[in-house]
Amino acid sequence: MSNLLLQESPMLLIIITLISLLLTYFYKSYIPLIFGILIILVLFYFYRVPQRKCNLSPNSIIAPSDGTIMKIISDPLTKRKTISIFLSPLDVHVQYIPYNGRIKSQIYKKGTFHPAYMFAKSQYNERNTIVIETLKGDISITQIAGMVARRIVSHVKVNNVVKKGDIYGMIKLSSRVDITLPSNVNVLVAEKQRIVGCETVLATFS
Repeated sequence: MSNLLLQESPMLLIIITLISLLLTYFYKSYIPLIFGILIILVLFYFYRVPQRKCNLSPNSIIAPSDGTIMKIISDPLTKRKTISIFLSPLDVHVQYIPYNGRIKSQIYKKGTFHPAYMFAKSQYNERNTIVIETLKGDISITQIAGMVARRIVSHVKVNNVVKKGDIYGMIKLSSRVDITLPSNVNVLVAEKQRIVGCETVLATFS
């Protein structure tokens, strides 16, 4: 298992360490230091990246993140399916590429930070959407910041070639990930189902 804390938030780690040391020195007590260590341990847990074996079947579309499926919506006109996944603070918060392809577009929008599970309000939340062009149709993934999450990370750029199972980004703390699939897929998951990023097969191409 690897960890992204030093890579993604080194300044946060430094600030917590310095504040803990200064308070320990000022109050002549080890309590602030112990509290600081506990916070750092919690952060290491949030930023964990477990080793996973992805489903590499050519027809399978894997889950882009851990979490619980909140909604599955089918557009009556385009027949495209959108699967909304809620990530609690205890879930792994990295995002995976669900299928081989090329980054066709990427759009980042600033916004509010309402709870990610509140669909009416969270439509205005900060978000980042990538569209992956595949040989079997476009797949879009939207990272949506939640009430606690205040930063969305994406390491891909337009025209990057990506592979299924690649880690491409992260939403810090609780959040939501929406994935929209082409019309030519069979969805294999259901609402309220717990899924595991990279391992759970969301759908297969017809």
